[in-house]
Amino acid sequence: MTSSTNNDTQIPSISLIRSSTPFSGEKLSKGKGNYRQWYKDMLIHLMGTCLFDYNWLANDRQTWSIIAGSINISERSYIKQADSSPMTAKKAWDSLKLRHENEGPIRQVNLLQKALAAKFTKDNPLPETARQICEDIKHAFTIGTLNEDLLCCIALINTLEDFPHLCTNVSTSLTNSKQGSYTAENILLLLENEQGLRDTDLMKKNRNNHSTIESTVLAGQTQPKSSNAPCCSGCKRTRHTNEYCIMPGGGMAGKTIAEGIGRTKKEEEIKLRPQGKSPLL
Repeated sequence: MTSSTNNDTQIPSISLIRSSTPFSGEKLSKGKGNYRQWYKDMLIHLMGTCLFDYNWLANDRQTWSIIAGSINISERSYIKQADSSPMTAKKAWDSLKLRHENEGPIRQVNLLQKALAAKFTKDNPLPETARQICEDIKHAFTIGTLNEDLLCCIALINTLEDFPHLCTNVSTSLTNSKQGSYTAENILLLLENEQGLRDTDLMKKNRNNHSTIESTVLAGQTQPKSSNAPCCSGCKRTRHTNEYCIMPGGGMAGKTIAEGIGRTKKEEEIKLRPQGKSPLL
């Protein structure tokens, strides 16, 4: 469908082209990191609608509208219209290009991690997996120069799976730093501080455990003797009476401790045995 602009005195009349085919690709999202694919798909879409080469206001607004409809809501604040400074399609395009091409070192690390962790499987076509690995590595190199220090960072981050708080710390530092300003040495310093804190916590736990053991032993040593425990009238010791005492003057003088304990148990069993019943032989 086409129409004609009305103000011929200022600009020549041109056809206003409206797109009848909505953008069908995945919407642009910083979180998904899908700018490269979105860029290719959107370029094809705009060229297919014959809007990409038009510069007049009506077609420019139409182009801006198509771009705005192809990105996530969170991305639209970067291309929003303002009365004082209208956002043209060209400005919107350049703004998104700058925002998404400047992905930062952490994105580079993630891409290389993904490529190194990829595996060929029987369920996925081998060429497709290979192309994705190559694409991720190429993408990583377009973000910045791959050097020895970055490889050290990748190796260190790969070993921090059991320490999510450290992964978050390193990722945030890499994201907020300029290319090359946050190095493997910074990660090593972070790990040294973490180990120092862990050693201090371990020392505190050991001291607390030692204090608990000492308190338990001391409580056992100072616990008063039970007034219900039997006391020998001969040797004055507890837990038995004179009848079963093996000391001189006791009922079992000259016997061994084992013999004394055995007699005590035997007599206790007789007391507990129901009356009128004899032990089985």
